[in-house]
Amino acid sequence: RRVNKNSSFYSKLICWWTKSNYYHVELIYDQLWVSSMEGEGVTIKDSQPLHDGWVYKDFGSIDISETRHVNVRDWIIAQDDLEYDWLGIFFAQVLKLRRHTLNKWFCSEFVTKILQLLGFKEVFDLEPHMVSPGQLAKIFKVDINEELLYPNLLSVIK
Repeated sequence: RRVNKNSSFYSKLICWWTKSNYYHVELIYDQLWVSSMEGEGVTIKDSQPLHDGWVYKDFGSIDISETRHVNVRDWIIAQDDLEYDWLGIFFAQVLKLRRHTLNKWFCSEFVTKILQLLGFKEVFDLEPHMVSPGQLAKIFKVDINEELLYPNLLSVIK
């Protein structure tokens, strides 16, 4: 979702610091709604109805083996309830020191890692902890006016 007057101070700070209109990203993969948010950490839920006011990017179908699909899905599920990566936000996103905490995730770090595991060449050579929601929006050419038809693999960028 793009930052707006109702966005939290933290969300507005992220947008200001990253010079972007986007402060959060989530992913829907194989009927799982995947997220990492401050205060909650990593959450993996069953897919939910799409929200008005959020920006969705449909990646369409991807061609991966059943083994890779199962491995990625199992890896995602294993991350459930891990903590939010506050140190990663500070050392990688704010200070640009390329440091982060293993087994903790912030939103764009987590989504970038999943996209790498799925084989998306657009993020293959990136360090996930160095990627912001705004960068993902640019990389994948998010268009807030794009019509969403078949949500197989979605990135939810707020």
